[in-house]
Amino acid sequence: MIIDDESTDRYILKRVLKKSDKTGQIFEASNGQEALLFLAEHERGIKEFPDSFPPLIVFLDINMPIMGGFEFLEEFSKLRKNKTIYQTCFFAMFTSSDMQQDIERAESFEFVKGYISKATFTLEKYKAILAQLN
Repeated sequence: MIIDDESTDRYILKRVLKKSDKTGQIFEASNGQEALLFLAEHERGIKEFPDSFPPLIVFLDINMPIMGGFEFLEEFSKLRKNKTIYQTCFFAMFTSSDMQQDIERAESFEFVKGYISKATFTLEKYKAILAQLN
């Protein structure tokens, strides 16, 4: 899943992910609130996407309108505690921020497994995140 308000960034990331042999259904959301609503409807998600829901990896931007990345992580933490289905979801921050405080804040969530700069994202970095999950 890709959660980012910039359609160009979603498009570029989606193209890179499709080059991987480990990518299935790619879900998209333009802000944290939209993504949270999608993920919270777990029964519908399982019914519509039985082999792809919930998403294994979620790429999350930090700065978005309506609900930003950190606010989303706080809300998703609550959802994850209440629904065991989300224990398999892991996140990689996909952001233009290289501020140390953002990196540390992201890493404070146990399910955040990577922090990737949009400027330097590659297929190899995606594969490195996948390797952490095995």
